[in-house]
Amino acid sequence: MQLSNKAFQGNTEILVNLLHKQGHTEASREGVLAHTLAFIGNYVGKDSYVMIGDDKHQPVIWPIVVGETAAGKGTSSGAIRRAFKAFDPIYMKSNLVAGLSSGEGIIDHLSPEKDIETGNEVYPDPRLIVIEEEFTSVLRKSKRDSSILSQILQSAWDGKPLGSLNRKSNSYSAHEHHVTVVGHVTPRGLESELSSADFHNGFVNRLTFIRVNVQPAVAIPKGMTEDELNQVTGILQSIFRTVHKGEYRLTERAQEAWVQ
Repeated sequence: MQLSNKAFQGNTEILVNLLHKQGHTEASREGVLAHTLAFIGNYVGKDSYVMIGDDKHQPVIWPIVVGETAAGKGTSSGAIRRAFKAFDPIYMKSNLVAGLSSGEGIIDHLSPEKDIETGNEVYPDPRLIVIEEEFTSVLRKSKRDSSILSQILQSAWDGKPLGSLNRKSNSYSAHEHHVTVVGHVTPRGLESELSSADFHNGFVNRLTFIRVNVQPAVAIPKGMTEDELNQVTGILQSIFRTVHKGEYRLTERAQEAWVQ
C-alpha cells in the first residue's frame, strides 16, 4: 500500500521529519517511517501489549518495503540505524542482524546457553531485529522441502514458542522472544517469488507491504546534523520513558480503527 499523510502523526512525524530531509536523501518518507516504527516496536519489547480476545498483541510491525532498485530502500534504514546507535549502541550491536538463513538459525540465536562455570541457563535479550535486503531470498528459502523458515517466522510474529524437534541432541527451542523482520524487495522480485501458498498459510497476512517510489538523485546526501541527531535521541528517550510493561487498553478511537 502507499501511505497517506495520516500515517505521520505525533512523535513519529517529528522523528521522520528529522530523519528524512527532502532533497538531502534518496530515501522516501514512507521507507523511513517503516524502519522507524519497526525499530521502536522492537526496542519496546514483548512485555508491553494489548489483548485481542485471548491473544497478546506485542508492538510488532514487519514492513516489507517494495520499490525499484533505485528507490532508496536500503538508504531508508540509514538514519534510524544511526539514531539508535547513538541512543543505545549495545542494543544495536547485540540485537540487529542482517539476513535470514534458516528457521533453525533464528531459534539458535534466541535460545539460552549454559554458563560454563555454573551450568545455569543464560537467556539472551529476547529482542531481535532482522533487516533482509533481499526479501526474495526468504521467499525462495521457505519453499525448500526441508525448510521450516516460513513456519518459524509465523510463530515468531505471533509470539508463540519457537522449536525444532529433530534428534534430541539437535533440537532447538526459544520461548522468550520479540522478533522484528524488515524486508526490501522489488515489485518484480515479489511477483516472481510470492506463491499462493504464502497467502493460504497466513504468512503474507503478517507482513505490511509499503510501496516506495524512486526519489530524485542526491549526489552527496547531507544526513542529520549533530544537533538533529541529539533531537532524535531526545525524542527516543521521551518515548521509551513513558512505556510501561503490561497491558495497554485500546482507546475508543483505536478500537474504531481496529474494526475498520
